[in-house]
Amino acid sequence: MSREIFKLPKYQAIASDILQKIADGTFPVGSKVPSMVELTAQYRVAPNTVGRAIDMLRELGVVESRLGIGTFVLTAEVEQEVSLATRVSQLEAQMAELIGLLTVLKNL
Repeated sequence: MSREIFKLPKYQAIASDILQKIADGTFPVGSKVPSMVELTAQYRVAPNTVGRAIDMLRELGVVESRLGIGTFVLTAEVEQEVSLATRVSQLEAQMAELIGLLTVLKNL
């Protein structure tokens, strides 16, 4: 069993990273989120992937997009979403450790 199956899809990982930046004040309420072009270059993904991440944040009510102007932070109250992403990361690390232990046990 590979750790890869526990990875978040790229767009969810990007959304989680942006949520973390909103929570830590990197992107304060009212500020403009970097453009699609900037995010695409930063994360080294296709524009569609960044678009899905922004759509997800918009659905959560965290950001709003203004056609031709950009995407802006509406709220920094994202604790629940950030904690979920943090918990997924913790579970991934635990699974990797367990897989390593299982491998060691199989070799005994």
